[in-house]
Amino acid sequence: MRYHILCVICLAALKLLPAQRPRIVVQSGHSDPINSMVFTYDEQYLLSGGNDNSIIQWEVSSGLEVRKFWGHEDDIMALASHPSKGEFASLSRDAKLNIWNLGTGEVIKQMKMPFGGGTSMTYDAEGNQLFIGGGRGKIQVWDCKKQKFKDTISAHKHNLSTLLWYSAKKELITVGDEKVIKFWNMEDKEPSDSIVAGEKILSVAISQENNLLAISRADSITEIWSLTHWSKEKEIPQAVAAQLVFADYGSLLLGARSDSLLIIWEVGQGFKEKRLKSTLSALCVGKKRGLIAGIYNRQNILLLNIANQQFLNSLVSRSSRIHSLKVSADSSFLISGGQDNRVRAWNLSSGLLDHQISCPSNINDIAFDAKSNQISGGYGNGKLSIMNLKESKQLPITYSVHERPIASIDLDPSGEYIATGAWDMTVKVVRIKDGQEVFSTKPGMLVQSVEFSPDGQSLLIATGGYLLQWHNLLSIWDWKNNLEQVRFPKASMGIYAATFSPDGQYVVASEGLINQIGQKDLKVYDAQTGDLLQVLTGHDHLVHSLAFSPDGKYLASGGGDVLGGRGELNIWETSSWEMQDQLVGHENLIRTVEYTPDGTFLISSGHDAQIIFWNLKTKRQLHLLSIPFSKEYIYYLPDDYYYWSSKYGHKALAIAYGGKMYSFEQFDLRLNRPDLILQNLPFFDTSRVEAYRRAYHKRLEKYGFTEEMFSDDFHLPSCQILNRQDIPVSTHNPTISLQIHALDSLTYLDRLNVYVNDVPIYGVDGISLRSQNTQEYASTLHIPLSRGENKIQVSALNQGGAESLKDNAYITCNASERQPNLHLIALGTSNYNNSAMNLQYVDNDVEGIINFFSQKASSYKSVHAYTLLA
Repeated sequence: MRYHILCVICLAALKLLPAQRPRIVVQSGHSDPINSMVFTYDEQYLLSGGNDNSIIQWEVSSGLEVRKFWGHEDDIMALASHPSKGEFASLSRDAKLNIWNLGTGEVIKQMKMPFGGGTSMTYDAEGNQLFIGGGRGKIQVWDCKKQKFKDTISAHKHNLSTLLWYSAKKELITVGDEKVIKFWNMEDKEPSDSIVAGEKILSVAISQENNLLAISRADSITEIWSLTHWSKEKEIPQAVAAQLVFADYGSLLLGARSDSLLIIWEVGQGFKEKRLKSTLSALCVGKKRGLIAGIYNRQNILLLNIANQQFLNSLVSRSSRIHSLKVSADSSFLISGGQDNRVRAWNLSSGLLDHQISCPSNINDIAFDAKSNQISGGYGNGKLSIMNLKESKQLPITYSVHERPIASIDLDPSGEYIATGAWDMTVKVVRIKDGQEVFSTKPGMLVQSVEFSPDGQSLLIATGGYLLQWHNLLSIWDWKNNLEQVRFPKASMGIYAATFSPDGQYVVASEGLINQIGQKDLKVYDAQTGDLLQVLTGHDHLVHSLAFSPDGKYLASGGGDVLGGRGELNIWETSSWEMQDQLVGHENLIRTVEYTPDGTFLISSGHDAQIIFWNLKTKRQLHLLSIPFSKEYIYYLPDDYYYWSSKYGHKALAIAYGGKMYSFEQFDLRLNRPDLILQNLPFFDTSRVEAYRRAYHKRLEKYGFTEEMFSDDFHLPSCQILNRQDIPVSTHNPTISLQIHALDSLTYLDRLNVYVNDVPIYGVDGISLRSQNTQEYASTLHIPLSRGENKIQVSALNQGGAESLKDNAYITCNASERQPNLHLIALGTSNYNNSAMNLQYVDNDVEGIINFFSQKASSYKSVHAYTLLA
């Protein structure tokens, strides 16, 4: 496998101001299905909210993930963007409403909905009021200026499914479960009119420009109503759509269907129908720029150009929850497994992904025996697999052990037996070589954790439920003789993690209720008597994983709110049972924690899909993102801004700088540092690090730079595309006009560079400014476009040799294909220093080449041939 160490020359990365350093943004996307989308007021960004309790801001032109908003504790059900400023509203399933500042990412206001949550929100045209479809059919009105609820209207008997604002009449349109659509005059808060659909309403869309209302019904009929004449204009049979949107771009109505079809009706042409094969759902429209966004595969977003119905950027989720980590006893490998049905083995000295094994289901827990190279995996389908790390291409040996998902597994010290605990309320011990069951018990509750004692003679079992508060048991069994040895005091809430201390003297268990917010306790017991010795408080949410350091001096506890929010990772000193440290780095719940065998590193992972290596001496953290369903990955140091990736892993990376998003290339020369990444691994190979460092210095030397040139006081010019807001998403013109402004406050400008799809259109020397002796340059340039996608980049170089950050613009060119001119230079020689190599027919060969291309003259506007014979 080749690995990604790009030699991209970009002086843009030279300037790193202390107050505004580049920030690595990992393009992880949503880890759970997306429920809602909305374009921002200027349509430069798209917002998406999902079941991972996060909201993502995407840059429309580049498809880059700008920011992830965390602040909800439940699924995001609805989003609404303020029509004239950088604010938006989000509503979660637990009826919490947040008002956000788009620029800073901060919550302006947070409140609980008085009458429960809903699935639809909309602002009025001026942005003075926000209407929220609440529970029990009520409309709740938020006053945006006074920042408070001002009205509650009982609109429907049951739930509200849709809210739309009708600008022409300043009315609110509401859709309820009782098959009726109501139009509300918000002055007197009374319905001015209604439409009875007669069937269940799937979706409603409004065309503000044409005063049309479209209604999709459950009986596969779509109705088009004129709101001007208050009459049904059209009834389209066999046109069921899960969601409708009016594009108002050439009068188009689009409908997403559950049978993977996207239907487009041209309203101005008698509702002529066009069908696109697509799996898009949950459509939203950006009318200024002519875009439709739709969800596909539940977690990804595709942008559609309305003018030509061409698909543009794909906003891809690269996040997949990691459920389990294991460090091999010989410190060679880190084994990970999780939601994407893959087991991965990471080499802890080289950082490389050595092996990847595809599994038949999601992996909830893993165990690894370094002596036999066997990986055991407990699956969400209740099966247990035995895999060989060195022979990863072989099919796993699979045993059907449980009827429901396996939650926890553990390997006994001999490596011969494995314990499994599952949600079918059973615990089993099976022999690895043949799957023979040797022990079984049924605690009577969902089994959350099983673990062998350090000597392998006993088995620790912990049970707990999501809502039920009985049969929450913690016990130790003599599994060989099928005897319960110790039963600990009955817990009032579920037990979700439990572990032995390395000497077998203590048992520590986490106790809590998974849907209950509040303090969660760790309890320390005497493993021999079952007596409660200590209660450790310090977590705000449930602890899902526990790990003792190899010497038993420290205990790590990882958890967080399963409904969302940052992960919690605490370290306790076992001599006093006092908290020693809190480690902050995970964006979501921590599912698994592991110490390295020498105790110098702690490794954690969970629902944010990030593996973090914590150096317990230096307090530094190294992040690893493994791209799901692939062999790609990226390492990065969030505090130092360095990264290193596999061949295509950089696709999950972007750089935020100066309030803008940049692709990784612009900072690659400065930040792509495998040498600095690898020396933060637990057992890095010194010779490998030195080899990478030499390669980096050689790369710098090749382009005439040194590391000292990257100092914070190195001065950069600036270069901007002033008319960025006016650049359309697509055009039929073969050129685009750009207003360029370059400025340097200290040094004369030397040249202006313009690239289209990484090709310098004014040559490698650009537009020379040296003779002008100016520090400022402004011009309108007419840039030729290539057919299809165009990435335009502009930068300025000063006479001190420093280049500005490249300003980017993206546009799709749909112009008819142009025939190029062909300039053909044919070189031929007959005589060589070694006369034995002399040729006699070079003239014929050169003429043959020219004739060949001349015969294809129809492919070119003109053919110009030049010959040089010697």
